[in-house]
Amino acid sequence: MDCYQLMKLIRSKNIEFIETVHFQNRLAGRNIPHEWIREVFNNPKKIVGIIQQDEVGEKFLLYYPLSDDKDLVIVIKARQAKSKLYLTLITAYLQEKRRRMKTNEK
Repeated sequence: MDCYQLMKLIRSKNIEFIETVHFQNRLAGRNIPHEWIREVFNNPKKIVGIIQQDEVGEKFLLYYPLSDDKDLVIVIKARQAKSKLYLTLITAYLQEKRRRMKTNEK
């Protein structure tokens, strides 16, 4: 699966979410509300970046803007079975927006 296939499947909304214990612990430890995760998948057009993390095309980073200076980054493992997308939510964290934006440093 590539980034384009993943976005198409996310937009279809035919998704089954699988939360790992690690994911639940990280949300609690980082004070990230579940509502933010739901917002990402309810509004997939606002996802500003997807990075494929492996050669197989299963692990991805999703970048979602929360504010002018913060992004929510969600690490997922994606599998497709027929027309259904199975997303294993691995972890989530906040990141400064400038880390994904290139700046002109001259």
